[in-house]
Amino acid sequence: MEGLFFAIGFLLGGVVGVLIMCLLQINRIGRKEDSEE
Repeated sequence: MEGLFFAIGFLLGGVVGVLIMCLLQINRIGRKEDSEE
């Protein structure tokens, strides 16, 4: 069962990470469009 919990935690962590990155990208574009880094 440890493997199952590890897989679920890994998938949830990846999804949360992607969502956070997307939100940060949207906030950056929404606040400053001229700043490109």
